[in-house]
Amino acid sequence: MEGPFNPVGAVDSALLVASMVTGATALIRYRGSSWLVWLSTALPAIAIAFRDSRRDHPR
Repeated sequence: MEGPFNPVGAVDSALLVASMVTGATALIRYRGSSWLVWLSTALPAIAIAFRDSRRDHPR
């Protein structure tokens, strides 16, 4: 059972928000021309989802 405050979840949320803000800023600055901008925005979300799926299904 997890308590009301989950430090891992808080870190994940902070990372996700930071990546979204960074991605939005980069999109505004570079007009969405670079695939690297899209990749850097998506990577933290993908990593968090992958880690969560691994946690749900341990080997």
